[in-house]
Order: sequence, then structure tokens, then C-alpha cells
Amino acid sequence: MVALARSLGLQAQRTWWLPTDLEIEGSPYEAKRRRNGLGRLYRWLGGNAGLFLRQDGQPWLVVLPAQDFLRLLAELRNREAFACSPPTMRAKRATSHLGTLRPII
Repeated sequence: MVALARSLGLQAQRTWWLPTDLEIEGSPYEAKRRRNGLGRLYRWLGGNAGLFLRQDGQPWLVVLPAQDFLRLLAELRNREAFACSPPTMRAKRATSHLGTLRPII
């Protein structure tokens, strides 16, 4: 998970000295891997973008493929950085995807 998060430009580290397994962008996360026992979640998720589930009386949880979650987290971080940058930098970044524009004839 740490390598995947870092590949998307996120700050991540293992945190075996803390009660959590890893930290991504300063937030704690648990990471669990099992040989068996999670098959039902994978079946329920199927080809869907995500899975919402909850036990009666408990808050809702969301299950997403890890890469999708980390991409969302990276996008959020980039948007926050964009919002905090000076206006001139925002204008440059907002138009950088346009490339070279050619006149329409």
C-alpha cells in the first residue's frame, strides 16, 4: 500500500510503532490481508465502483479498490494545493492542459 500511495505522489509510510499499520498524507490507516474470509466483499463489489455496507446500528462503510481510493486522495490533495496557490499559478495550471491552441479557420 505504501508503494502504491507513493507512486501516486502521496506521502506514505509504515507505522509499526503505532497502533495503526500505515499513514498516508498524515492520516492513520489499517491494512488487513487474509487468505480467506473476504471473498464475500469481493463478490459484492463485483464490477461496481464501490460498495456501501453497514451493520444495523453502525455507521456506513465504503469499500473501494485501493488504487481508486488513493487516486481520489491524490486528486483531493492536488485540488487543495491548487486552491491555496497564488492566483497567477492557478491560471497557469488551469490552462496547462490546453496545450497549443490553433485558430479555427
